[in-house]
Amino acid sequence: MKQLIAHCVLVIYLSAAPLYASGRPSSRDMHVWRGEFEHALSAEGGELDRAAYLTLAGEAETALDALEGSADSLRLGILSFRAGRPEEALLLLGEPRANVHLETYRIFYRASSLDGLGRHEEAARMLAALIRTGSSAVLGDRPRDLFVETSYRAGAEPDSISALLGGLDRLHGTAALMLSDLLFEDGKMEEAGRVFLKGIEAVSDTASGRLFGRLFDRFLERLGGFDEAELADLAEACLSLGESSKASAVIEHMESAFPGSYRVQFLKGSLLVSEKKRKRALAIFDGIFDSDAPVELKKAALLECASIEYGRGRYEHSAERYRLFGLFYPDDRRSSYALDVAARIYVARRMFDRALDTWERLRARGAGDAISREAAISEAALRHARGDSQTAYSTLRDLLAGGTRRDEPAVLYWLHETSGAEAERDAWKRRLLDGHPGSFYSIAAENAGMTFTIGGDGPLDGADRLVERLELREREFVASVEAALRPDERLYGDEAYEALVYFLERGFTEEARSCAGLLERLYGSDAGAMAALYATVRYSGLVDVGLKLLWTKGLSGEDSPVDPT
Repeated sequence: MKQLIAHCVLVIYLSAAPLYASGRPSSRDMHVWRGEFEHALSAEGGELDRAAYLTLAGEAETALDALEGSADSLRLGILSFRAGRPEEALLLLGEPRANVHLETYRIFYRASSLDGLGRHEEAARMLAALIRTGSSAVLGDRPRDLFVETSYRAGAEPDSISALLGGLDRLHGTAALMLSDLLFEDGKMEEAGRVFLKGIEAVSDTASGRLFGRLFDRFLERLGGFDEAELADLAEACLSLGESSKASAVIEHMESAFPGSYRVQFLKGSLLVSEKKRKRALAIFDGIFDSDAPVELKKAALLECASIEYGRGRYEHSAERYRLFGLFYPDDRRSSYALDVAARIYVARRMFDRALDTWERLRARGAGDAISREAAISEAALRHARGDSQTAYSTLRDLLAGGTRRDEPAVLYWLHETSGAEAERDAWKRRLLDGHPGSFYSIAAENAGMTFTIGGDGPLDGADRLVERLELREREFVASVEAALRPDERLYGDEAYEALVYFLERGFTEEARSCAGLLERLYGSDAGAMAALYATVRYSGLVDVGLKLLWTKGLSGEDSPVDPT
């Protein structure tokens, strides 16, 4: 029985964190097939040239050395800029490109190089011209942001900046803070304050953090010009930056300006959490939940209580809070998640009856969301381990009738495990193996004696072979998608697709991701084009973009134009 429960707990764990085939990531956001990255760096070959792998690893300087003699001036120019050689980059980026999107990137990096050399006015003029052409969509807001930053460093008038941008609504982060600083100097306090609030949404680096601090000190005496919601945003920004003293100053002003405000009380609790005074914070959040505060604030307070209790190691108390949230607020989109988290904490604490009761309450709602389906599978696995295979089997039959292809392998596996009749068990196993060959659950069904152990946060012992098989299946799936595509797919003739391939082959993931985003916006309603885009980005390594396309563009399920099964 202990071994069976351990096996079921493993599957419950996997349901919470699905097992995806992957090799070692070559960078923070890049996936390369298993082993390929290490071999390529060792000059043993790979699907890309060695410089591309060095680029993926952020080794721009070494990548340049590997490209000695190359005639690709755009590639060399971007790498030179990243390697901190703006003068070389400026020279290399002087040759125009015929592809409009590659040309946009050339101009952008050329302007960035000018800015890096202190030639801010020239950089601003170049960016202004790029923005006026309307061809910078592939870069998103980056040209606008850099234009504001270079104009700021050049001492430009805020009116001239605003006029070119045609509005300030899309500014954020450093660019917004810089423009706010200029507006403040120009005496336009109301506009400065509005743009300052846009800037605090994303303070990205040390330099912008210093600018935020200077602007905060300027606005500290003018906090009366902000309403309660704006001040709350400011206090939360201070807390996110670790500026407890600044947050405290804002909250102190709010207490005087808005006496009795539950929002202010909530911020005081958040401040105490940031100061590691969790017990006092818990008392405040408890008080808000038990009060007549607005419902949304009560919800937030209850979730804060659950989080604090978990952080204090009071796991059962945390689970009770999550459970309470899920039961109190069934219409909230976080309700299913809260109940599922509560149940999984109960499992971890070996409170199996409480976990089953929580999952059963979630299942009784009849919700069809992914969290509820995964919870039902976990509930069935645990019921089977506890000896109630009949209820587990019934639950799984209902789930199969209303489920999706995504969770079908798990459901079929557990139907095979929980069925009391040998013929039925064989039938479920056959359906699993025929419909989902090579999947995790198919391999588990074929290897009944295969065991796994979980040791802390480490890997699953013996899972390496499984990952290799899953990865092979994944590559075969992508290859089958490629084989099914039309050679005249109109996506292939788009200049943005040409730019996407250019950047993918050279290891420029940020630029490739932007091109993929533009193509998704242009061809999002064309399933064939999206299948072609999926195959391109997934095979080349943009796993996040590939998964997004797979699940949001009609590329999964029985009616999928790319699903080979």
